Amino acid sequence: MDHYMGIDIGTSGCKAVVFDQDGRQISLAYREYGLLCPQLGWVELASEQVIDKCFQVIGEAAAEYLSHRSVDWVFPARVKPLRPSIRMARPWQMPWSPPIPEPWIM
Repeated sequence: MDHYMGIDIGTSGCKAVVFDQDGRQISLAYREYGLLCPQLGWVELASEQVIDKCFQVIGEAAAEYLSHRSVDWVFPARVKPLRPSIRMARPWQMPWSPPIPEPWIM
């Protein structure tokens, strides 16, 4: 049976979930990371922290998955992406977007 890992890197945390081919959740790991606010209206992520937390959740979800398996599963040699990443982009985040109307500026 094939298994798949999904990775969600969000604004305040990341998670990794392993599913079987029927869509049943086998394992899940989640970690939060902080937001940096260097000045009013700015929100940033510390890239090193995000990467570190992502590797943690991938490892934890894979370890939990492996604890339920009796076969030798090699990680990451057999990992293949299912599709390109999906990125939610708000219109005002796109460089070609029209200017943001005044009432919407925070």
